[in-house]
Amino acid sequence: MTVAPGGALQEVSLAFAKGESDEDVRFDVAMALLRDSYLVDHAADVDVQVTNGAVTLGGTAATSEARTAAERIVLRESGVASVDNRMRVGPLPAR
Repeated sequence: MTVAPGGALQEVSLAFAKGESDEDVRFDVAMALLRDSYLVDHAADVDVQVTNGAVTLGGTAATSEARTAAERIVLRESGVASVDNRMRVGPLPAR
């Protein structure tokens, strides 16, 4: 599923106008996901890729709620134009 708040082109323009590189956005998104106590326990191996403000998530979520939570967290971050959530729902790998 791809979500684009307000219009992807407008959001991408704002991100670059503020000087946010894809690497800056990737770092901010990854840190936001790591700070969320629910996701720490309910998601694993979350992969974050960013191209022109478009974020692609990969990895595994224990539940569909955790998958959706990851997407919501990403959408709150500055510089995010859209989210393509490719996280799988299934058992988490043993830690």
